[in-house]
Amino acid sequence: MHTTPLSGGSFYHVYNRGTEHRDVFLCDEDRRRFLRGCIVFNNDEVVHKKPELIRDGSHPLQARNPLVSIITYALMGNHIHLLLQQHCDDGIARFMHRLGTGYTKYFNRKYQRTGVLFESGYKSVLIEDDEQFLHVGRYIHLNPIDLLPISERNMLKLLAYPWSSLRHYVGEVSDPVVHGSLLTSMIGPEQYFDFVRDWIPQRRSKSDFDHDNSLYLE
Repeated sequence: MHTTPLSGGSFYHVYNRGTEHRDVFLCDEDRRRFLRGCIVFNNDEVVHKKPELIRDGSHPLQARNPLVSIITYALMGNHIHLLLQQHCDDGIARFMHRLGTGYTKYFNRKYQRTGVLFESGYKSVLIEDDEQFLHVGRYIHLNPIDLLPISERNMLKLLAYPWSSLRHYVGEVSDPVVHGSLLTSMIGPEQYFDFVRDWIPQRRSKSDFDHDNSLYLE
C-alpha cells in the first residue's frame, strides 16, 4: 500500500518493516548484502542473475541507469528507511520490488526459511517542500539513536552507527549507496551536523507520530 501516487522527479520517504515485526537483519553480513542490493537492483536495465555481484564486496558497483536516487537511508533491526527520488515511471515500485525480492531470497536461503520477509507493501510519503525534505532526512538519520542507551544518546555515538548515511553527510566517508549530497548542498556539512545534533533533546516521542504518515513507527 502506498500513501501517495508516485510521480517522476519527486522525492519520497519510503519505509517498510519485517512481517510480524520480525528482525530482517541478524548480522552485519545481512546489512552489507542489503546495501549492495541497493546498488545492484537500482538499474532500469534487466538485472541478470549474478549473485556474485552482490556477494562480492571487493569492487564498487554503480547503477548505469538508476531507477531512483538514494538520498538517505537507515537500516534498523526490523525496518528500513529510505529517502528516494524517482527518475522514471514506477521507478520506486520496481526498485523496491527487486530489492525486497532479492534480499528475501538471500535471507531465506541463509536462514533456511520460506515465505515473505517484509510486510505486504512498503509505504511512501511525498516530500512537498524543502523544510520537509530536511526534516525527513534528519528523522531518518536519528532513527538509530533508539538503539543507544539513554546515557549514550549523543552525536558521537550516533556517528559510530555504520548502517545509515549520516557519516556520508558529515564528511566522514563517501558512501557509494548515496547519490550526491543533496542535504548538505542545502545547508552545508557543519550546519547539517548541528541541525541533526540539536534536535536530539527535542525529539518527540513515537506516540506523537501516530497521526503523521510522514514518519514511521517501529
